[in-house]
Amino acid sequence: MQVKRHSLAVMGHQKDYQILCKLARWTAHGSVPTPFGMSVGVHYGHSIAGDVDFVFIPRYGVIEGVGRCYNPQALVFAAASLGIGSVLSLNGVGAITKRFKIGDLVLIHDFIDLTRRRDSSFLAVGCPEGFVRMNPPFCPEMRQVIRDSSRCLPFKVS
Repeated sequence: MQVKRHSLAVMGHQKDYQILCKLARWTAHGSVPTPFGMSVGVHYGHSIAGDVDFVFIPRYGVIEGVGRCYNPQALVFAAASLGIGSVLSLNGVGAITKRFKIGDLVLIHDFIDLTRRRDSSFLAVGCPEGFVRMNPPFCPEMRQVIRDSSRCLPFKVS
C-alpha cells in the first residue's frame, strides 16, 4: 500500500478513534512490519477542519472489537518507519488533586515511569542505537500548539 508520509501520529484507545472519526476523513488502513512483529492497524487520516495529515495507531489493536495485543515497541517502530516526527499519545489516568474534573484535558509536564515486566529497549533485536531526550519529557512546541488551539474548546485544558 502506497501512502504519503505523515508527520504526526496519534496513539490512543477506541474512544479516541471514535472522537477522531468526527474530525477526520480516513484515507487508508494497514499494518506495518517491524522487527517486533506486525504493528496493529494504522489508520491514515486527514483532518476535516484543517490541512493536517496524520495517522492514528490504536494502542491495543483491533478498533472494532476488544483487542489486547499491546506491543509498544512495534507501535513506536511503526511510527518511526512511517517517517512520523511527533507522537500525540492520548490516555485516561487518575488525578491526585480535586482541581481536575472528569473530562478535563491535562497537558502533563512530567511523569514517573512504572513500566514493569516488558522490554524497555529497542536494542535487544539489533536495532541501531538511538537516544531519546527526556528533558523536557514532552515536546514544548507541541504542548504550546495544543494549549493555543484549545482556547475555543468547551472544556478545561490545564
